[in-house]
Amino acid sequence: MVGFFSFLLVLAGVDGPVAQTQAPAAKSSLEQQYDQAFQVMFEDPGNLDKAFAYARLAIQMLDFEGAISTLERMLIIDGNLPRVRLELGVLYFRLQSYEVAKGYLQEVLAEPDLPAVVASRAEGFLARIEEQTSKHKFGTTVFAGIRHQSNANAGPSTTRVRVLGLDVDLDSTFTNQTDLDGFQTLRVTHGYDLGVEPRVEIESELVLYHANQATQDQVDTALVQVKSGPRFVMDPDIARDLDVRPYARWDVVNLADRQYYVAFGGGLDANYVLGPASRLSMDTFLVQRNHNNTASSPTLTELNGPRGGLSVSLVHALSSRLRANAGTALRREATEDPGRRYWSGEASAGLTQVFTSPWPEVTGPWSLAGTARASKTIYDEPNASIDPQVTREDESYSGQLVGTVQFPRGISLVTTGIYKKVQSNLVNFSYDNWTFSLGLAMQF
Repeated sequence: MVGFFSFLLVLAGVDGPVAQTQAPAAKSSLEQQYDQAFQVMFEDPGNLDKAFAYARLAIQMLDFEGAISTLERMLIIDGNLPRVRLELGVLYFRLQSYEVAKGYLQEVLAEPDLPAVVASRAEGFLARIEEQTSKHKFGTTVFAGIRHQSNANAGPSTTRVRVLGLDVDLDSTFTNQTDLDGFQTLRVTHGYDLGVEPRVEIESELVLYHANQATQDQVDTALVQVKSGPRFVMDPDIARDLDVRPYARWDVVNLADRQYYVAFGGGLDANYVLGPASRLSMDTFLVQRNHNNTASSPTLTELNGPRGGLSVSLVHALSSRLRANAGTALRREATEDPGRRYWSGEASAGLTQVFTSPWPEVTGPWSLAGTARASKTIYDEPNASIDPQVTREDESYSGQLVGTVQFPRGISLVTTGIYKKVQSNLVNFSYDNWTFSLGLAMQF
């Protein structure tokens, strides 16, 4: 069954006198240009071209406040600069100062003989401000495509497995099976601003997922998930740039066109802006899962019980086009059957690079994201039906590449390649799987 939802910290230090005498890291080319542009502007403060050149570099360095102060000083020198007003509107929009941004953009549109491209950009940002400042915010994402897997059923790579502590021969139809499937995902979000300060917004989310296999019907999967709760933007005097949302959660999962389980519970997610280029996110949840026995799976209720997890992720923009991310996750499965209870920990790290489109008149930016993951799962005690003398332990390693090409009107072409290898001390659960998918995503 395909999973839906997933902190790698590398610490290095030097002790003693060596650390004190270590030379500072060399500045990047962009940082050198930024420093030089500031010096050039400082020596000739009345030169608008030099000031605008510095402001553009400040934006690339994510120094929005520095860019704003420079652009506003340019307007004091010459108030007839609609392009500068436009850039100020965009910058204040990025800083979520929507009323200030709106004022600058409206001033731009009031200019006579305004170039069409400038008017179009100003109107676009005014529309986005209207969306952001409305009490109701709706969002919809649709993603659909085809996927090929070398081991769609996560079957073992060998026919020799353990049952009741003995080596037995497994029918080859239950080992790793190649298959093709079609998948569809619909995500609908709604936010309602209560209009109080500090800001509180009720956020709700509906996710629908379906995957239909060509031959391995036993792993056809369908999911319905609903989450809802109030998001509190904390008072800056208490915790600046922090928002927290407690939520209720309800899941229904079908497997092979039969209800596999229903889960209900809740959780807490939070976001903290560490700086202009870094964001820290956290999510923790606890749900109660209730399974239904079927004729083909008469012991599913042994999987009943609470499931909980905690994940932490860090995203840092290395530049305007390169982003790094790292994360860690801890999960607990507490089933009624002691042999199926486990703890699982995961670490991940990745990079995302954005590229200029080779055909800018046709597509928007392209991106390539790579992620590596490693996890360890340890069960509480042996599962007597597999081997009463061996407590299961699994190690999992995976690598993923995702390529995205953006098109107009919120459409993206997404291609994904994943390799996953699971090593277990019980041969029944050792396998590997190659996954390749191609899909289209649309955002409304």
